Amino acid sequence: MRNFNLLLGVLISDVPQPGCGNLTVWPGTYKGLGNYFSENPAFPPLYEKTSEELGFANPPRKELSGKIGDIFLVHYNLGHAVMPNLLEDIRYMCFFRIAVKGLLDHREESLSNI
Repeated sequence: MRNFNLLLGVLISDVPQPGCGNLTVWPGTYKGLGNYFSENPAFPPLYEKTSEELGFANPPRKELSGKIGDIFLVHYNLGHAVMPNLLEDIRYMCFFRIAVKGLLDHREESLSNI
């Protein structure tokens, strides 16, 4: 698994409501994911895991909205995804994965030791 320290998202178009291709987060999941990675050092893929397999319940998702120029800072272990855009307008957003110098030497440790 490739990780980073911080996800920075910059809106290049307005995302005024849910259903616009919003960046979506699951608040609080960084704690449960940190525990999961501590107990599963092989870091198996999460995409098809149930809440029972992960060891914690997923909270309701939050689709983030904003205006051009707004930024989102997201912890690397926070559950996140991009939702489908149901509108005719294209949603433009630029993402940066920020990593501290030396992360490559401590990737696995950083996933499980928050």
